[in-house]
Amino acid sequence: MGISFIKRWLSNWYGDFSREELKKFALLAVIFAAIIGITWCFKPLKDGIFCATVGVNFQPEAKWLSLGVIFILVMLYSKLSDKFSRDKMFYILCTIYGLITLGFYWGLQHPEIGLANTNICTSRLIGWGWYVFVESFASLLVVAFWSFVADTTTPESAKRGYSILVMGGQIGGIIGPLIATFAKTLGSAQIVFGIAMAIFSVMLLVKLLMIYVSKDQLVGYRVKATAKHPPTPGFLEGLKLLLSQTYLMGIFLLLTIFGIVTTIIDFELQLLVNDAAKVYGAAKIADTMAYYMGWFGVATNSLTLVSLILGIGNVTRYFGLTVALICMPILVLFAVLAIYFGHWLGGEWPLQIAFVMLVIISSVNYSLGQPTKEQLYIPTSKETKYKAKVWIEAFGHRSSKALGSGVNILVHWAPGIILLLNTGISVLLTVVWMGVAIYLGRKHKWAVSRDEIVC
Repeated sequence: MGISFIKRWLSNWYGDFSREELKKFALLAVIFAAIIGITWCFKPLKDGIFCATVGVNFQPEAKWLSLGVIFILVMLYSKLSDKFSRDKMFYILCTIYGLITLGFYWGLQHPEIGLANTNICTSRLIGWGWYVFVESFASLLVVAFWSFVADTTTPESAKRGYSILVMGGQIGGIIGPLIATFAKTLGSAQIVFGIAMAIFSVMLLVKLLMIYVSKDQLVGYRVKATAKHPPTPGFLEGLKLLLSQTYLMGIFLLLTIFGIVTTIIDFELQLLVNDAAKVYGAAKIADTMAYYMGWFGVATNSLTLVSLILGIGNVTRYFGLTVALICMPILVLFAVLAIYFGHWLGGEWPLQIAFVMLVIISSVNYSLGQPTKEQLYIPTSKETKYKAKVWIEAFGHRSSKALGSGVNILVHWAPGIILLLNTGISVLLTVVWMGVAIYLGRKHKWAVSRDEIVC
């Protein structure tokens, strides 16, 4: 009776599911919950450990370093995707990341190179390495997941099921940072060990999916026509596709603009949280920052889950993909202006407004923005899903963070006008974002209505 009730509830909100289709999305939602839970548990620890070893002021430089490393990792990922099946990619990535996480667990407990050493300086290599490693996890694992889903889902099924996947992700997004808050009592290193075990568990979940879901549910978008210019194999094929296709460049811009604006806001929040953490002493900076940013993650993902339960994904069903795509730049524009005028109020208002706006932006992006963006990949070729997508998502995400960090570095040289400069840049970018969203929505509708691929 419980399964029937859930099926009826989901069907009422998201559309009519078959029993096998519901099984597929349920297992995918559990896998996504694990991946997102790990990612959000990583995030507070990433900031806390870096600030306790290298220092918060060097976060912009760490994001630039991450960009270079991600470039290399994306090339390796593209090469592996040529040789291994979609499920084996998960096994490989989880094995590598699980073992490296265990290595960091050992390093963080070491009396000299670990957190017991309270000397904060740029020569602490474990801090730089940890930051780059955590940044790469979300870039590759989340991309691998969505590539797998896009390759095994039809456009109609995606309208029903993608919101369920994101709902599962948000449950993981609440549990993950909530676990991170225990760093204040258990210590950051112990949480890192638990993360390693969770990464290994993802492999088992993927294996269950491949065994128990019927093969007809693992068949994705099929077209009547083929691409006019089939791409040739090679690890740079994805980059070539990205640079040659306007549609893919549009998706890249959606991701990049959002990343730039949120990075600017996030860095200000990090500075304020770091100041609060110093009250507890240098030895507790990592654990205390993990505690604060963990609760930020809980707030963000809780709001996201509520949005999904209330059916925010129905914006796409009832109003179309184009309207859903435009919602995000409008919301971000409102948030940027609210933060700007909030500084005029003084006191604690800038912190409170920035916190609330960043929570709202992030939650709506997870509940509506990302599922909508992922649907843009459905009418594309396999080469686009597995090669161009990783360049867009991994490299694009990191490059947007780097560009936003470039603006943040200017705060040391032009503190008097940085707020006005940030606001002006953000407003301009969101206007461009709106135009790109309209183009992508129309292009997607055109391809799906003709059973063709865009690129």
